[in-house]
Amino acid sequence: MLGDLGRRIWVGVDIETVREASGRPVVVCNGVRYCASISHSRDLVAVAISTRPGGMIGIDIEYRDPNRDIDALSRWLFDGDANGRDFYQGWCNYEAAFKATGQTDPVAQSQAEVIAIATMDEFSGSLARV
Repeated sequence: MLGDLGRRIWVGVDIETVREASGRPVVVCNGVRYCASISHSRDLVAVAISTRPGGMIGIDIEYRDPNRDIDALSRWLFDGDANGRDFYQGWCNYEAAFKATGQTDPVAQSQAEVIAIATMDEFSGSLARV
């Protein structure tokens, strides 16, 4: 899928997809490496490629499972203060920022620009870039 997306972005050039030692996917276009990200939840898949050499990107989608104990997860994710936040959107923001920055600390993740992405009604999603 990354290769297909790369060929739509860079028409008529050689595209190769590889994984770095860290596991991060990369698209190589005419010898230039571009950061990529993949996420899936249930039967939905999302892929993203940074079009800036050296730019980092992360994408995350999550199914809004009505059977999940989100109260406990919200306390963990939001450090005990869910304060009415949307757990799923918060989780997607965190995961996308982690994928873009490689950082688990939300303060360190703040260097990433994170936006919510439109998804189907039963899902949440975020895209982060540095």
